[in-house]
Amino acid sequence: HYPKLWSLYKKLKAQDWDENEFDLTSCNSDFKTCSKNIYQIMLMTLAWQWEADSIASKTLYSIGAPFITSTELNCLWPEITKNELVHALSYSEIFRNSFDDPNEIIPMVQSMHEAVQRSELVTEIFNNAYIVSHNLALGLVDRNSQQAYETIFMFVVAMYFLEKIQFMASFAVTFAIADSGIFVPAGKLIQKIAADEVEIHVEAHKTTLDYELRTERGLNTFNKL
Repeated sequence: HYPKLWSLYKKLKAQDWDENEFDLTSCNSDFKTCSKNIYQIMLMTLAWQWEADSIASKTLYSIGAPFITSTELNCLWPEITKNELVHALSYSEIFRNSFDDPNEIIPMVQSMHEAVQRSELVTEIFNNAYIVSHNLALGLVDRNSQQAYETIFMFVVAMYFLEKIQFMASFAVTFAIADSGIFVPAGKLIQKIAADEVEIHVEAHKTTLDYELRTERGLNTFNKL
């Protein structure tokens, strides 16, 4: 019924990859020798990307599963979730290889509230979707209710904005730094991540919304929200 979603599932499944495909050891010396400004910008950008991908890997299918009635989406979302896990692990590898003692830098990353605050609205929508999703699974919310529909609709919108807007702005910073000749392996790894996000994740969420907007209920919900 939804051929484009099925095509995206098959494409992502065929290009499965691993977080250890790049040698990131040169990032260690780059962090030691780059300017203070570049150090802070790169650290904050990586911190946000790591946090955002970790959130995405823990939310998409775990929240979405109780709402799904489509075979295509039930195949695609777990595949995207697995892909997001590879992305999150890739950022872990960047940090592990970039510092002599990664355990010293992690508390610093966790304390970067500015990076986390950039996702506050998305996180709020995800938290609400988590509650409704689990109530739906327990039979406390009617699957066909407007509450359930609006919740999953906004969840997909928020996921789309996270992937399409926030990630893209973040990637631009990473690529600009890598183009200057430092953190090149990290830039290449994140380029691979960006390709997944743009070609599959963003397209999947946009396609899902496009299908819903062809329905009267989807269009009314869009106009309401």
